Amino acid sequence: RAAGQVVRDDGTTYNRVTGDDVNATDYWAIRLSALYTPHEDVEALFQVNRFVNRGEATQPQHRALFPFTAEATGPDGFCAPTFYGSGLCGDAFGYSDTDGDDRALDANAEGKDKIDLFGASAQVDWDLGAISLVSVTAYSWAHRNAFENTDSSPNQMLEINYLARQNQFTQELRLQSNDTGDDRLKWVAGGYYMDETVKDASTQDVLRDLRPLFPDGFSLADSVAAFSYPYTQKTKSYAFFGQADYQLAERLTATVGLRYSADEKSFDYRSQAEGGLIVLLTSQQEKTFSAWSGRLGLRYEVNDELNLYATYNRGFKSGGFFGGLATTPEELIPYDNEQLDAYEVGLKSELFDRRVRLNMSAFYYDYQDQQVFAQALRNGLTVLVLDNAANSEVYGAEIEATARVSENLSIDAGLSLLDATYGEYFSEGDDFTGNRLPQSPEVTFNAAANYRHPLPQGGELVGTLDAAYSSKVYFDNSNAERLSQDAVWVVGAQAGWQAPDGRIELGLFARNLFDETYKVSISNIDSLGVDLLTLNRPRSLGAYLRYRY
Repeated sequence: RAAGQVVRDDGTTYNRVTGDDVNATDYWAIRLSALYTPHEDVEALFQVNRFVNRGEATQPQHRALFPFTAEATGPDGFCAPTFYGSGLCGDAFGYSDTDGDDRALDANAEGKDKIDLFGASAQVDWDLGAISLVSVTAYSWAHRNAFENTDSSPNQMLEINYLARQNQFTQELRLQSNDTGDDRLKWVAGGYYMDETVKDASTQDVLRDLRPLFPDGFSLADSVAAFSYPYTQKTKSYAFFGQADYQLAERLTATVGLRYSADEKSFDYRSQAEGGLIVLLTSQQEKTFSAWSGRLGLRYEVNDELNLYATYNRGFKSGGFFGGLATTPEELIPYDNEQLDAYEVGLKSELFDRRVRLNMSAFYYDYQDQQVFAQALRNGLTVLVLDNAANSEVYGAEIEATARVSENLSIDAGLSLLDATYGEYFSEGDDFTGNRLPQSPEVTFNAAANYRHPLPQGGELVGTLDAAYSSKVYFDNSNAERLSQDAVWVVGAQAGWQAPDGRIELGLFARNLFDETYKVSISNIDSLGVDLLTLNRPRSLGAYLRYRY
């Protein structure tokens, strides 16, 4: 098999400084697969993939925060929302984008995001009769070299070059029972190994336009310098796992799973300025992060159309070392594992002669020692730090439904309700206790209607109308109003013709049909007086051609 993809566009935002369109997309990908069966009991699947991105780094919109007058000052001391873009507020250099155009900006330099990915894997399945032996071997590497005009302004206030390389080798071996159709016990057991190396040499060029004010051309005390933090992190991971499904009764099945994981990490770090002319901090550390995780579950088949289930899962996210810009040894103290206890109950059903599929679930997540990115002021500059800052509780429910209304019309819909809040959480003197987790809308909804109309001469007309809704979200732990996005609806449509044999399909599409503009994320750099707003892509219209083989 072979699959490929090429995606390009000319950009969606106009840069008034250069006259170019920015935020352009330019990438391609390919995947090759080969299946080899040297024996009727042995099957080997080989895959190789490649991804190449030569597009542009995201260029956000600039929103100035420092008020110039008392009238323009909000309750938090920053620019009042009614004065955004008025010219009565500016960033640390006094600049403000005042044209009110969400699809235009002033950037002295345009970012690039060069990414190269490669992966190869081999999975061998050997049927030994009652059991099978499965081996999965994989290797991958990733290279990134990205330049980001972070401040998104005509001045050189903050520019970042991300430079990273990663190599990873994994090997999994497992034994598993074969399904003979009447066994009450089904099981799998195995081991996993990973060897990974990550090298990073990213650089932050801060306040370059102020360099002429200092005799040496830079000043660490005023954060006027190019700061870099090259490091190498090596990880060796080991895991042993097993899971069993046992049929307690004719329609009742229990699941028990257990896994032990250990990550041996070594960290060689240096924080420096001006290309290594000044070394701020060095650190060499090693630590092993380990934990048990597992699963318990019950599944009851009420009948052939309805299943009920209840599960408990304990998982963890491995601890590690903070790889950002650090100026004190305390910032490099390893953060611990994050633990999650997840409880879920639900049902899966196919009703009315399988014309309706209905799935419902309710869940409760309990996070302990949650790993949280938080802003901190270091030497006058706002930076992100990662630490075990909080515990949180998440309650939610989901409903998914598919209905075949007629021979030609089907409708899909989904509704999600979420209550996600921090427990006790103090960071840099701020109290975030009870705040909502970032990017956690209380309500999301999606629906799609799919219609197929047979043609007398053969083939079909096919069409889809879809809509998605998300309630308000916050982009920061503080839940500040300026760092949020109100509820939004997005609608799309597609119409086309499909050949009688189903192999060829062509048509037209519209994404974001009503051209809604909304914020996808916000990065706030309070110390420099700027919010950086990443917006969604505008309405796009186009044609498509598909060939299935």
